[in-house]
Amino acid sequence: MAHSAMDAFLEFFIWDITGLSYDDGRILTQVDASRKIKIAKALAKRYGVEFPLFGPTKKTLWSVMIDLAEARNAMAHGVWGMHELTIPVVSSFRWMEDGQDGRVIAEGFDLRRLKAITAQCENAKECLEKMGFVAQVLRQKLVEQFLREMSKKTPQPPRDPQ
Repeated sequence: MAHSAMDAFLEFFIWDITGLSYDDGRILTQVDASRKIKIAKALAKRYGVEFPLFGPTKKTLWSVMIDLAEARNAMAHGVWGMHELTIPVVSSFRWMEDGQDGRVIAEGFDLRRLKAITAQCENAKECLEKMGFVAQVLRQKLVEQFLREMSKKTPQPPRDPQ
């Protein structure tokens, strides 16, 4: 649920920064999470909307979201099981590169990790929400600037003296 909320705010950010209505924005953002992240990253860079860095390694919001999407995909599409009846694990069958045989990969998802993933999703969502507010203000300034420039270039009809 936390990932879904984060994903929704990623879409809101894209819609806000592009100035699209939500109906039009949905058309643009009917892509997978990695593509939405690339779109949001490019737009944030283009319009100078700052995004946070996370942790001591200073990972960008975008790389954190990619990691979260990978964890979410494993949890949503993998097969759940238990290791030694104590550690929840998710297994998935992944193809190796260059035509090699496939392999099964399992990852542990204990409660501590699940809570950390949830917290990171919530932090990313909050960042996206703040960035969306910045994008809305920026969009309004760009519209006002455009209207000022257009009024200078567009000849005004003569005023009626009456």
